[in-house]
Amino acid sequence: MQLNKTSKPQFIQTPTIQNHLSYNNWYDKYTFDIKSTYNRSSWESTEVKTYVQGLNYTDDSTEKFIEALNKIKRPITVVWYGDHLPGIYDSEMKDSKNLLKLHETDYFIYSNKASKSHSTKLTDNTSYTSPNYFQALAAEHMNTKVSPFLALLTELREQIPASSNALAKNGSALWEPNENKNIYLNNSGEQVNNSDLTKEQKQLLKDYKMVQYDITRGKHYVKNDGFMKVPSK
Repeated sequence: MQLNKTSKPQFIQTPTIQNHLSYNNWYDKYTFDIKSTYNRSSWESTEVKTYVQGLNYTDDSTEKFIEALNKIKRPITVVWYGDHLPGIYDSEMKDSKNLLKLHETDYFIYSNKASKSHSTKLTDNTSYTSPNYFQALAAEHMNTKVSPFLALLTELREQIPASSNALAKNGSALWEPNENKNIYLNNSGEQVNNSDLTKEQKQLLKDYKMVQYDITRGKHYVKNDGFMKVPSK
């Protein structure tokens, strides 16, 4: 395990491929009988059945992973999430009411038994979020000092709990370059129209976009002025 190779602080990003498509009836036994109100094709049914069984195996492996972390005598915090659902729900995607739900995945933040934040549970307004906030959520979970950048993310998350690029109605494309079509959700997972954003929310989004531009295309002012650094005192 990479965690045992050094005692120094580490940041590890690990993708898994347990549930990566395609789902061609991989398993000998299936635990769940998958039913739907939609008239699925036999291809869809097989894909969904295989995917759900893979999730079950992932659940079991995740439990063992956490048990292993709890045996390590130094603090470790895990942010666990799915980056997207697979594109195997063709029948459901035809119904526009399902678009948001079919683009939601589960996540959790957990600290092992050696961590001061082991029993911490972030429950206030964290049911809906987006991956760009995970750094700020992890810092809040661990009750650590934050950089001005993470403070900005925290404030933005409080104002706009989750955001995403637009979802195509036909389900064939997820990305929309028109920034006016971004999707924003409130704490209840309900979409907030761009026209309904408050002046404060719009200003925070503008600030955030300027930071993103500076990091990716600009002159990297935020790197040189300490905006990304955690204060020492």
